[in-house]
Amino acid sequence: MALTAHRLPRRLPGTLHRRFPRHLLDWLWVRSLPPALDRFVEAFDLVHVPVPLPVRTRRPQVVTVHDLSWLDEPSFRTGRGADAASLARRFDRCAGIVCVSEPVADQVQARFPSARRLVRAIPSGVHWDGSSSSARPAAEPYWLFVGDLHPRKNLPRLLEAYASLPPGRPALLLAGGTGAE
Repeated sequence: MALTAHRLPRRLPGTLHRRFPRHLLDWLWVRSLPPALDRFVEAFDLVHVPVPLPVRTRRPQVVTVHDLSWLDEPSFRTGRGADAASLARRFDRCAGIVCVSEPVADQVQARFPSARRLVRAIPSGVHWDGSSSSARPAAEPYWLFVGDLHPRKNLPRLLEAYASLPPGRPALLLAGGTGAE
């Protein structure tokens, strides 16, 4: 089952998709007792939650951790963040914890020692075999920033560092949204 704030580009065979307004999802995630997924779907083996949010179900769960910066800097929270104690309880109920990089895996293991055996670093990525005619290699080298404008991304620091480089540096391309979606 997929509960999302936006449309999926295509339906995935064998999945149930329900679209909810973002504010409703945010509201549900910060409640101590969100609805049990088992009420919505009869047969499923595993629940994957792409962020470490509480999900009530009797099935095994795997969460993905992108970063822990919001634990140290409250202004980085997007409305769904919990404190370290509730995150530790969340991890205790997981069958696995996927981290998007080795440094994030190291942070999770250092901060939550009881979850150490569950943590795996699995970098995000896309394999492109070059077969698409719409993708063309860039004529010139460039550096690419992909992200939103949220303060936790520290885009001003990136721009400051880029501006301090000597002439002849590759172009800097910025791609992403405002962070408000």
